Amino acid sequence: MAEPKDREVRRAVAAAVRRDDGLILAVLRPDDPGEELPGVWGLPAVTLRDGESPEDGVRRLGREKLGVELTPLRSTAEGEQRREGYTLRMMVYEASIRGTPSLPPRSASGGGTRYVAIDWLPAASFREAAEAGSLCCRLFLEALTPTSGHPSPASGRGDGAHKDRDRLRIPPDLRRRMIESARAFRKEPTRSEALLWRALRDRRLAGRKFRRQHRIGPFVVDFYCAQERLVVEVDGPIHRARRAADRERQELLEAVGLQVLRIRSEQVEEDIDGAVERIRGSFPALVPTSDHPSPARGRGDGGEG
Repeated sequence: MAEPKDREVRRAVAAAVRRDDGLILAVLRPDDPGEELPGVWGLPAVTLRDGESPEDGVRRLGREKLGVELTPLRSTAEGEQRREGYTLRMMVYEASIRGTPSLPPRSASGGGTRYVAIDWLPAASFREAAEAGSLCCRLFLEALTPTSGHPSPASGRGDGAHKDRDRLRIPPDLRRRMIESARAFRKEPTRSEALLWRALRDRRLAGRKFRRQHRIGPFVVDFYCAQERLVVEVDGPIHRARRAADRERQELLEAVGLQVLRIRSEQVEEDIDGAVERIRGSFPALVPTSDHPSPARGRGDGGEG
């Protein structure tokens, strides 16, 4: 829908800079009464000047606000937001960085928000800003979300025609290794994963379609149901030695609107019915019952259910 001719439209661009360890460059906005989003961590962004391209805006953002050289790589998301008195039209660009980010001196010229701190944070840290109304953070998190034709929690719209945008953009060599790893896990699942797959495949649980060893951004999850936006992870002994990493991974998945259910491998192997009921109970429209198909029925190890 076109904006009224007398309504101001402000164009802006934000930079998503990812370090080798996966952390994202974040900036802290001042906690001032005049700020639209006071005291929250978010992506660095700049309002575009008349006739300025988004790519040039990213470069200027690096020079003026971060004291580094930013190189725009690709556009990952764009959207609009009506604000008091104007409409904000935002673009998010992936960018590479050269130099160490630092805050410019207060005497330096340049308008817009003056950040008060810079840090490298996990992507889940931007959820607070997105919920507070930050358009660039919302778009950034939405770009991580596997919509598979179902509504995004932030936008309420499906995007099944553009599945490539449903995944994090990751290097081709890493994606190839992830595909090979997922195939290997499907061929040689653990005992608990094989038991649970027999209960979930072929839409056996309430007609829900599950995928196993499914890629979501930089992760491969044990089971995924797109209809319920549900990730099911079977935690074996190895997970108890990496709880901190699993917690951060779960926070990131939840930050992009997914529900994560963790089930211990012992429960799957000793009480498969109870494990299946836990999954069924996570479906909001269903009440757990005991009439689900027996996991002993059927065979096969296809990648989708």
